[in-house]
Amino acid sequence: MKSSLILYHLSPDLKHNGVFIPRIPGNRSSEENKTPRICFSSTVEGCYRSAFWHLGGRGDLDRLALFTLDLSQTPKKYLSPEEIIGKVSDAVKTQEYWVLEAVSIPKVIIRLMRQPSGGYFDDDLNKLHYQIEHANGM
Repeated sequence: MKSSLILYHLSPDLKHNGVFIPRIPGNRSSEENKTPRICFSSTVEGCYRSAFWHLGGRGDLDRLALFTLDLSQTPKKYLSPEEIIGKVSDAVKTQEYWVLEAVSIPKVIIRLMRQPSGGYFDDDLNKLHYQIEHANGM
């Protein structure tokens, strides 16, 4: 098992209680449909890119719940981007990880910050701009 890795998960559900159970996502595109998992990324930007296509129309997109899993504190079985590249085409680009065990993790509410370009990323599309609005989802 690998450790010393921080993973992130974004949700439009601001009231989510932070308990996640592995499942096969109903909103996946042509991704693998046999492995129950919880999708994470090693970056907040990767989470947003990975989830963007199915976040549309679900809640207030300027505010999202951000969950953080520290695998050095809460070891869990997982698959790395390199292990799922054949199952998810953009896994390496978005740094997607699949956690294979249930987790209960804290959240913060973040507010995405629009940039002059109209989007939430900087001009190079590398940095997602956000601020923490409420710690612990309060």
